[in-house]
Amino acid sequence: MELTSLIPHPNAGNSPAIDVYALAAFQSGGRVTFRYRVRGDIARIKLPTEHAGERADELWRHTCFEAFVAPKDAERYIELNFSPSTAWAAYTFDQYRIGMKPLPVLKKPSIKVTVEPELLAVDVAVQMRSLAANWAVGFSAVIEGTDGRITHWAITHSNAKPDFHDAKAWVASFQRPTPEDNA
Repeated sequence: MELTSLIPHPNAGNSPAIDVYALAAFQSGGRVTFRYRVRGDIARIKLPTEHAGERADELWRHTCFEAFVAPKDAERYIELNFSPSTAWAAYTFDQYRIGMKPLPVLKKPSIKVTVEPELLAVDVAVQMRSLAANWAVGFSAVIEGTDGRITHWAITHSNAKPDFHDAKAWVASFQRPTPEDNA
């Protein structure tokens, strides 16, 4: 599968000289992997200090990567947040921004972070057995510059203000492999 390119929100102003990419894929055993890549001037990105890999709220206030997943044409959806600190969050929503609840997970996601001068890689594996066959996916990223400016990245932006919850911007999709795919 190919990485999906994310673009900064048009009102972002000056953002670090970077490119942002994302990918999601089903693995065997109900595992889903999310891959985020930032290429460019990584030194201009403020990275949160390493964390114990625990669940935390409001990760979007600093550099983090997000995925919004929903069954095709459904109102309910899941929001997943992954920080380069290895902190994470998972929520369910009944419909657009309504009914937010923490998503119970069987075990915390595995988050591996690689930082190089021109590459930030965040690789996540999480158990998501509940995902149905065909899902819409919205990838997004919040990038905090070392100057304190925040930029919002997504596959597309459909509003005057950044809104990662807007399903109109979820243009990627993925499917659970069939038993024949695992043979």
